[in-house]
Amino acid sequence: MEDKKEVKRLLGLAKKIVTKSTYKKLTALKTEKEEATKYAIKTRLDHVLDHFEKRIISLKKEGKDTFIAETKLHTLKGKVKLFNVTHHKRELNSIRKIFKEIQKEMKNA
Repeated sequence: MEDKKEVKRLLGLAKKIVTKSTYKKLTALKTEKEEATKYAIKTRLDHVLDHFEKRIISLKKEGKDTFIAETKLHTLKGKVKLFNVTHHKRELNSIRKIFKEIQKEMKNA
């Protein structure tokens, strides 16, 4: 039996990071909500990390300076791994902040 408070907390975190369609599917589930929510969050974070890596590589090929974005990306990878274990709200907020910083650095590169 899943802990309803834990599922509610995870769904609150998922709402901030997964797509709206994924969130609707998660809330409609009757069983395995906790595991499905954790998996959806992890998948979304991995997808964003992959996107950032590819974007940084393409900027590098264009001859742009990506040092700061790369450094922040390495920090982000560690934060994502920690979040996937703990699922703490403060870690997710930190990840979202670093997301924005990397996007800004890539835009300014």
